[in-house]
Amino acid sequence: MLFIALKNLLQERTKLFMSIGGVAFAVVLIILLNGLYEGWNESMGAYPKSIPADLWVEQDGVGDMFHALSFLPNNLSDQLKQIDGVNTVHPYLGRQTLLKLNGEDTSLFIVAVDPATGFGKPKTMEDGRWEDLKDGEIIIDEVFAKKQHLNIGDEIQIAERKLKIGGISSGGNMMVFQYAFVTLNEAKELFQLGDKVNFYVIQVAPQADQEKIKNTIINDIPGVKVLTKQEFVDTSRQVIKDSFLPIIYVLVIIGFIIGSAVIGVTIYSATVEKSREYGVLKAIGVTHRQLYAIVMFQSLVSGIIGYVVGLILAYPVARLSRYFVAGFMTEFRLIDIVWVFGATIGMALIATYIPVRRLASIDPAEVFKN
Repeated sequence: MLFIALKNLLQERTKLFMSIGGVAFAVVLIILLNGLYEGWNESMGAYPKSIPADLWVEQDGVGDMFHALSFLPNNLSDQLKQIDGVNTVHPYLGRQTLLKLNGEDTSLFIVAVDPATGFGKPKTMEDGRWEDLKDGEIIIDEVFAKKQHLNIGDEIQIAERKLKIGGISSGGNMMVFQYAFVTLNEAKELFQLGDKVNFYVIQVAPQADQEKIKNTIINDIPGVKVLTKQEFVDTSRQVIKDSFLPIIYVLVIIGFIIGSAVIGVTIYSATVEKSREYGVLKAIGVTHRQLYAIVMFQSLVSGIIGYVVGLILAYPVARLSRYFVAGFMTEFRLIDIVWVFGATIGMALIATYIPVRRLASIDPAEVFKN
């Protein structure tokens, strides 16, 4: 039976290539979309994860730092340091800021870097050194630099201040905007916070009870909310989960339907064309189950070859896309490659439904008429 299945596939090479091409397209689409989601999800949490923090203290009622501003008194630092188990406390200044470049409105999430301690520094520097950052300068993310065609030494204007680009960083892409970094003094001038800060970042002492410290802060200081590092990272990622994940689901389903339809149409077409041969097989005693196995094997071969081709193409397509679109960040995980293979097998099995129904309707007696 397997010999017959392979023979049918090789005789209809054009249809086989069409089937493989359709599955490969669907696989590339699914892998890229999932990789894009994982890449952006990782990118959105990369910078917050790099900050040495155990707890984040913010104004109560603030959902995340991108959609609402947190304002806290700048004299809370001493009170927080007095709590048993607290090791270090750093004020954190950062907010999304609008600016106009090349005649278009854009935005950056500007973070203050403390030059004395390095707190708030970029995750990774691609060009230049954060240690050399001075007042009147700014470090921008590589994605923003590519999008806006900016280089070290260029100037951008934010509010009434002109800032010279002093470095290019990476790991700060938030999909719709990017992180940028200025000195603590520059941030105070830009933000005009007065006697306020946006957040406090706490590192707890080794062996200290983090949950107890968190509850103490909430109970002793009114009007604040305390998040663990993971909770704070998750709130940063929630933006993409709320806005992008539903779209990913829909497009993955579309890719699955495309792959199933292409396999189904090509196998059905081959089945119709070989109805007489299948009728002969039924007439000489081949069972329905054996005929179904032939069709299913053909479908699985098309699906598996298409999966391999799609998998091979996915990485160079992602690299090419990143070359033309700076924010196109993908991350391919082994678990995703495995479930996409399972989805491909599912496509192949679903695609056999119509051809199998056609086989069931073939009458062996019709073979011997004229």
